Amino acid sequence: MPDLNGYEVCERLKNYPKTKDIPIIFISALNEVFDKVKAFEVGGIDYITKPFQEEEVLARVKSQLIIQKQRKLLEIEQENLKQEIKQRQEAEAILYQSRALISSILNSSLDGIAAMEALRDRRTGNIIDFSCLVVNPVIARAFNQEPQDLIGKLVFKKFLNTINDDLFANFVDVVETGKSLEQDIYYSDPEEGKWYHFIAVKLGDGFAITVRDITERKNLELTLEETNKELETFSYSIAHDFRSQLETIESLTHFLKEEYEDDNYTNQNAQDYFELMFQSTARTQQIIKDLLMLSKIKKNQITLELVHLSNIVQEILMKLKIKEPQRKVELVIQPNVTAPADQIFLTMALEHLIGNAWKYSSKKMLVILNLEFYLQKNKN
Repeated sequence: MPDLNGYEVCERLKNYPKTKDIPIIFISALNEVFDKVKAFEVGGIDYITKPFQEEEVLARVKSQLIIQKQRKLLEIEQENLKQEIKQRQEAEAILYQSRALISSILNSSLDGIAAMEALRDRRTGNIIDFSCLVVNPVIARAFNQEPQDLIGKLVFKKFLNTINDDLFANFVDVVETGKSLEQDIYYSDPEEGKWYHFIAVKLGDGFAITVRDITERKNLELTLEETNKELETFSYSIAHDFRSQLETIESLTHFLKEEYEDDNYTNQNAQDYFELMFQSTARTQQIIKDLLMLSKIKKNQITLELVHLSNIVQEILMKLKIKEPQRKVELVIQPNVTAPADQIFLTMALEHLIGNAWKYSSKKMLVILNLEFYLQKNKN
């Protein structure tokens, strides 16, 4: 190149971003060591002196291209390695933060938290015990040990057998079936008995468990249950006494009415008063009966099943006709009506409704009871 020697051309190529990675081989008639060293200093990768053989030049070019390719691959590998190291460092930082967070949660939680790993029989593959992978101080206190002393220890089965013979088998089912387990247990420790509520879920070949002390809540529930039983007994006693008094009033009213009738007393107002008294006592007795029925309903568990409404109504009406065969009642019942409901509660409700219809229509010469069922969409 005009005004530039080979060294200067090489320097410019190496300083230009687009050409700085191109390998440069010097071919020169200068054979001094100084010339060769300078060529390498400005960026040359090889130096061939004249005269030269064509095969030698081609071999050196080929060799340098291979070296350049390997260098590129090495640079890519180094860059990938840097990225991998960076990602690993970031992952380790996240892992450290996660462990610190988990440790903070475990140590500050008021609930017991633990992770258990199954220990299996090498021959049968059956679970024979569980070892602690993670355990927080609340769980450790139940064993009277420090958390770090329980890691890897096989103390779970022995501990469970002191509480309930079925608990270990239940935890095995959690691991083998994947179904979670939620249960209340009573544990009598050396100081005092306590109630605990726990939830266990499958975690790998083991399970994670959270345990909460519910002793205070359980004691309140037991106290409330006992109070409700006492209140129920008291309510039945009051209802019985109240009904007895009403029956006495009703009997005296009947007696008083008969006395008036024997004396040929014809005052219409008095007759109306007697009738109102009879109706009032009957309504009061019905209210007591309804309240007692409602109390029974609240105590029982609702069980849904397919109920044949038509058959239930037919049976109720047949019983009423047997009690009062002189009544002229025409029954019209929609046939083959079914619905999902609790048969016991629904029967009680229908007996109440139909019984009221039967009772309050007793003075009519002919009564037509038309019972139909239909579905109504809930607008809410």
